[in-house]
This record gives sequence, C-alpha cells and structure tokens, in this order.
Amino acid sequence: WQLDATEYVLTGGRTCVIFQLIDDHSRYAVGSHVAWGETAEAAITVFDKAVAAHGVPQKLLSDNGSALNPSRRGVVGQLVAHVGRLGVEAITGKPYKPTTQGKNERFHQTLFRYLDKQPLAETLDELQTQVDEFDHIYNTERPHQGLPGRVTPQTPWEATPQAEAPPPPPD
Repeated sequence: WQLDATEYVLTGGRTCVIFQLIDDHSRYAVGSHVAWGETAEAAITVFDKAVAAHGVPQKLLSDNGSALNPSRRGVVGQLVAHVGRLGVEAITGKPYKPTTQGKNERFHQTLFRYLDKQPLAETLDELQTQVDEFDHIYNTERPHQGLPGRVTPQTPWEATPQAEAPPPPPD
C-alpha cells in the first residue's frame, strides 16, 4: 500500500489534512482519513481503518516525513512501529524523489478535482463524507487511465488474491 497526506482548506480558511491510502497494484483506495494535522496518530488511524476493512498488507510505502516514516533520520516512528507489530514492512522513497509516491500524488489531484465540484466543507466530518464518496466513485465507477483496459480499480483489486497476514510476533 501507499500512504500520503495532503493539505486541504475548509470554509473560513481552516487548514486540515487528508490522508489517502491506496493499493499500489490496483490503485484501489483502501482508506482515507481527514484530520487537523499530519500526525502519526492520524496516519495510524487511516492504516487501521484500511486493515479492518481489507486485511493486512505486506508493505507500506510512504514518504519520510516525521508522521509517516522518519527511519532515514535514524528514528523509528510511531506508524513504523505500529505496522511492524503486524508484520508489515514500512518502506520510504528516496529523499527529494517525489516520483516514488507518484501514484498517490496523482490520486490527490483527482481528489481535488472532485472536491472542487462539491460544496466547500465546513467541518472535518463533512469533508470526510465527501472524501468517502469520492473513494467509492474512484474505486467502482471511474475508469482508471493507468490500468490496462481503463477498468476501475475495483476490477484488479478483486482479481488479485489477498495475502494472509503473518501471525503477530510473540510478546
């Protein structure tokens, strides 16, 4: 899976963050979460939401931000420790190489185009509802130009056997 966050502005100019988690292979949106800031707690929330709905992935790719994966700075972040306890390998792209997370960056652009056509949200809950609606449309209705045959992300997601999670490490 790929995890990234992007800023968004609510009514009154209040800034918030939208976390988006996608499956690298199928581009399926496995989870999104709206929060006031880019924190490890919010990143863990979106990851746990996706795991509850779809199971545990093998790897989690993110940037090297302090809320996501600061391991390149010699720090084991909260998210990295959290996913590690589930047997998930946390990996990052190379610093200053945003193309590594290009699929997620492109996903943000598609989300923003959708949100630009919606009424500007006043609250995090309103924005979360809009993002959840977008995820559903993106996964099930919108043909994806990056997928063979321009199918929706749901098609390759459902066609790919989901790996069973390894057992948790002993305490």
